[in-house]
Amino acid sequence: MPPHASTSPRKKAGKAPGAKKKPASTRCLITSLPSDLYPSIFHEAIDHDNFVLCRALLPHTLAELYRLVELSDVDVLVQFAAAVMRRPWLVEEVREIMLRDDDAVDDCSGEILWATTGLLGGYGQLGTFDALYERRRRPYRPLALVCGIGLITDLLRLTTRLESFNVVGMYFIRPLLLNDSLLQDRWPRLNTIILNLDEADDGWTYTSDAELVHSLAKVATLEHLVFRFAPHDLPIDLLNLGPRVSVPARSLRLRSFAVEKHFRIGRDIRVLLAGLAADCLRTVKIEGLLAYPDIMHDLALLPPTVDHLDLKLGNNCPYYDHSAKHPKLADIAWHMPSLEHLHLGGDIVSRATFDVIYALPRLYCLSLSQHTSIDADRLLSLLRGGPSTWPRIRRLTVSICECPEPAKGPSTRCLEHTAQSKTPNWPPNFGENDAKQLVQICNGKDIRLSGSILCATGECDSDDEHDCPGWGTERIVEARRRKRKVED
Repeated sequence: MPPHASTSPRKKAGKAPGAKKKPASTRCLITSLPSDLYPSIFHEAIDHDNFVLCRALLPHTLAELYRLVELSDVDVLVQFAAAVMRRPWLVEEVREIMLRDDDAVDDCSGEILWATTGLLGGYGQLGTFDALYERRRRPYRPLALVCGIGLITDLLRLTTRLESFNVVGMYFIRPLLLNDSLLQDRWPRLNTIILNLDEADDGWTYTSDAELVHSLAKVATLEHLVFRFAPHDLPIDLLNLGPRVSVPARSLRLRSFAVEKHFRIGRDIRVLLAGLAADCLRTVKIEGLLAYPDIMHDLALLPPTVDHLDLKLGNNCPYYDHSAKHPKLADIAWHMPSLEHLHLGGDIVSRATFDVIYALPRLYCLSLSQHTSIDADRLLSLLRGGPSTWPRIRRLTVSICECPEPAKGPSTRCLEHTAQSKTPNWPPNFGENDAKQLVQICNGKDIRLSGSILCATGECDSDDEHDCPGWGTERIVEARRRKRKVED
């Protein structure tokens, strides 16, 4: 009898042993939401370190990533331009651009790379948006692009929905922003311009620089203007004469104006202060290492609508260095009846300053930085309350000097130090007992208190994420050391 062929039982799954299973398909649940919710979701969740690799959501992911574009060197510039040539619709998503060059100075020659590129370098490679859209989906070839100021200009002309422009370096500022057609015709939504000088810049030294603010005054949508890191003068003609350089009084319709981290603030700022329009200005910030003597008096040129004033002058810590003399804030109260926020930094506070504070009826937020002179009696009286004309402070920030001795920690240009003192450097007229009284008054009056005064009095929250100088720890260590000495 012939042997019967053996048959194996059929597997339930219908597959031979060892066969690979087909991966189960997954579904992105976000795609089930209405598409009009995507922008708000992606605005909160998407950045360069956390983006969605989902084909259905890729357009929304790219749109959010392209809202803020940082062009930091030549390679990034040509990569961005090539991406725009491949997907032209992305350029319409750009809302903020930060333009700087980390490698602007040639290490060998010491020359600025962009100064030798030429204004037309790379010009004409992109064309109009319609022309780009007709040739979309072209190969991604950044190395085929010629890099120069012209390529940057072409890109900026396409960003018609740009709202904020942050630019670093005169080699970019002069060819791009001294261009009336670029400012007025291409950016109908532009509301913020931040101008930073590079370390290699000499400042606003060209005669044509004085035309900048005159040109910016013509941008009807501009609301926020910031100048940063200038060694001395601003781009202003001090005489304020001439059709291309003059800034007429109250012609700058800004909501906020700032001069930040300047080395020396000169008299030319008067032209800007007088040029700020009265019906819209709310916030002013002035920060410098040095300033001309009459700067506090010239604050009276500001319009009365200002409700937020931030002043910071000085470099060396006055606790150790008494050589620097800075003008003190006084006699501005009658010119700023709307002031609600006052932030003071540096050795610019005197007894007369508190007279100013007393005369600001709408003031409710006061900040005194670590290098201000504090009069304990006048500050405590203000917090306890007085006549109805006095302000009612609801938020108070007091910072105590934490600078080390110069020999132990040299200071930098930004009022910062490489080390911290082991104990608070109390101002001459404000000591530890005064600070404890201040804390008690704030607790009783429901005044929100912040700043290193909490660290100096041992009231800071160790679980709170703040830059604590560790004075409380030093106090505990010192107490234990004394206890051991007594026991020994």
